[in-house]
Amino acid sequence: MSHTTKKSTGRIVRIAGPVVGVTGLENVRLYDVALVGEMGLVGEVIRLSNAIATIQVYEDTSGIRVGEPVTNTGMPLAAQLGPRFAGAGV
Repeated sequence: MSHTTKKSTGRIVRIAGPVVGVTGLENVRLYDVALVGEMGLVGEVIRLSNAIATIQVYEDTSGIRVGEPVTNTGMPLAAQLGPRFAGAGV
C-alpha cells in the first residue's frame, strides 16, 4: 500500500483523552502520522469515518483545544531500530 506525501491541514472537533477527532484532512489514510494542535503533538490516524479522522495522540493532550490545527504528514509511523534489534531474530 502506497502512502501519499502530500500534507493537508484540518481542525480538531473533539478531544477524549489521548484520542482526537479531526475534520478537514484531505487524502488522509489509516496509519498516517499527524501533528496535532499548536504544539505539534505526534499522533496516528486509527479510524476514518465519514468526514472525521480519529487520531491516537502519543503525547499528553492536556494542552490542546477544539479548533486547533492538525497536519497530516502523509507518512506512516516509523521507528528506527538499533543494531541489537535489526535482523537479530528477536
